[in-house]
Amino acid sequence: MRLGCGFNLLNLFRWQGTPPAPFAASEFALVARWGFTFLRIPMDYRFLWREGLPWEPGWEVVDDGVRLAARFGLHVQLNLHRAPGFWIDAPPAERTLWTDPDAQEETVALWRYAARRYRGAGGWLSFDLLNEPTGVDLEPYQALVRRLVAAIRGVDPDRPVFVEGLEVATRPVPGLADLGVGQAVHCYAPHWLTHWRAEWVYRGGDPYLAPPTYPGREPPRRDRSLPDDRPWWDRARLAAWLAPWAELARSGVPVHCGEFRDYRHTPRAAALAWCRDLLGLLREAGIDWALWNLTGPFGVIDSGRPDVAYEQLPDGRGLDRELLEVLRAHLSGRGEGGQP
Repeated sequence: MRLGCGFNLLNLFRWQGTPPAPFAASEFALVARWGFTFLRIPMDYRFLWREGLPWEPGWEVVDDGVRLAARFGLHVQLNLHRAPGFWIDAPPAERTLWTDPDAQEETVALWRYAARRYRGAGGWLSFDLLNEPTGVDLEPYQALVRRLVAAIRGVDPDRPVFVEGLEVATRPVPGLADLGVGQAVHCYAPHWLTHWRAEWVYRGGDPYLAPPTYPGREPPRRDRSLPDDRPWWDRARLAAWLAPWAELARSGVPVHCGEFRDYRHTPRAAALAWCRDLLGLLREAGIDWALWNLTGPFGVIDSGRPDVAYEQLPDGRGLDRELLEVLRAHLSGRGEGGQP
């Protein structure tokens, strides 16, 4: 099953004490008009769950996103980006999903409720169970995945389900073939390129003596802590990094790249060269993808990059047309420079 290529929408990404921002029909229309067919919606459970029960204002916003996707002919994927007891960002969750029975039961109940709420929606709606699992071994992770899939399939047997790889969605998960689920990879490799000068990564300031290049090696650090023989990153090394996922796709397991992109400070030439290489490799492997994100510092709209000449959209926002055309060039059946 191919999900299609598109973007992440961050309306429910992080709870800040207020209901999520409504989805804009204009964004769904733009994505469809550009030729993309997929949207991933990362969700913080605190928008959806209150004291073990569904929180209707949050679910109503999700409902709108699902309806808009159907209206514009897009596949939409609901991703639990922050679950009870786990998320990838700082600060860490107070509980530990991998060992806390109550956190696990809440997560099972949440997905069972989602399956019930969207039962009857077609195959254009899929579930992505847990974002970027880390800090957990293979066996307990697979055991929890089996509980979540059983809860969903007990309500909606045909709902497409995706499971993210271990080690921050970078390592395929063996032993799930009997479940009939897809698997998801995220590509931010090499991290020093994709997260160049990201404020939440380098809280003490820029540690490097020079900006990154691609192809290239990690730039020397001010503290001289890197070895001289650090690896050279180019298309071949990206291909080697992606190889386990390409092999998984060849075996017949649906594979989707749910996140990739570089932050707004990554130098433009390096960013676009890396993006072209990764997109080409994904297309060769038959793996569809979703850019993180549509709007914001990793995206094609209002990214705040200092080295981009933005095209003004009708609503006044700035479009990175060059990046958009790189993405469109790597949709199935298209060649760069020939799109309408």
